[in-house]
Amino acid sequence: MSAEKNITTTYEIWRLPTVLNHTGLSRTSLYSLIAKGDFPRQIKLGRGPKSRSVGWRSCDVMQWLDQQAVAAGYHVVEK
Repeated sequence: MSAEKNITTTYEIWRLPTVLNHTGLSRTSLYSLIAKGDFPRQIKLGRGPKSRSVGWRSCDVMQWLDQQAVAAGYHVVEK
């Protein structure tokens, strides 16, 4: 049997400047949160051994933002 997963969520891949713009975090803060496991990890975009391109799924970043809003006491409406 194949290990293939069906992913039905529609999302964009956001590069670093877009993630920083949406979150308001600095680059240092973002990578610190990732290292602590408090922010979604980036995904590799290339397949080659020298590929360094990475991005974040927009749905993961938006979910993190929703979690921060809830933790701050805001009511977040499910979409």
